[in-house]
Amino acid sequence: MKPSKYVGYAGQLDVMAELSMRGYNVAAPGVDIGDDVLVLNEDTGKIDRVQVKTARQHTKSSSNKKNRLIYEFLVHKPRITENLSKAGSDPYFIFAMLSIGWPKYWTFVIISKSVLAHLVKENDLGTKSSRPEQIRLSIEIDSVGNISFFKKRNVKISLNAYKNDWTHWPPIPPYDT
Repeated sequence: MKPSKYVGYAGQLDVMAELSMRGYNVAAPGVDIGDDVLVLNEDTGKIDRVQVKTARQHTKSSSNKKNRLIYEFLVHKPRITENLSKAGSDPYFIFAMLSIGWPKYWTFVIISKSVLAHLVKENDLGTKSSRPEQIRLSIEIDSVGNISFFKKRNVKISLNAYKNDWTHWPPIPPYDT
C-alpha cells in the first residue's frame, strides 16, 4: 500500500472520530462509490453522506518570501458537478489537511457539494490531472492562517468560512443511562 493511502485513511478516520465525538453514529460504506463516511443522527434518523479528501502539506515560498502551506487534492469532477442524489440530501466534501512536523495536526475545510460545485464552476477552479475526469484542486494556508483555493497568478477564493466549520453537525447531548 502506498504511503498516501495511509494518509488518506488516517484523514477519513480522523473525520469519523470528530463526528463520533459530536454524538453521531458513523460508518464507512462497504462498497466505495464515492461516499467515504455515512453520518447518522440517531435522534432524527437523518443520514449525511461525506466524501473525504486528504493531503499532506507542501511548503512553498511565495513572491513576498513568506512561507505558505500548499495542499493538492485530486477530485473526480463529476462527483462535484453531477446532480444531487435522488435522496435529495446535499453531500459534503471534507478536505483534510495534515501538517508536517511535530506535533501533527489536522485542518479541515467542510463544504457542501452544492457550494463546492458553485465555487468550481464560477471561478474555473481546478487544473487538469493525468487521469481523465479528475481535476487537481489546490488549497493554500498563508502565514496568518487564512485559507483559500488558489489558481494561477495568485487568484484566491477564500475558504475561511469553511475552515474547521463543523456546524452542520452540532454536538448532540449525551444520552442518560
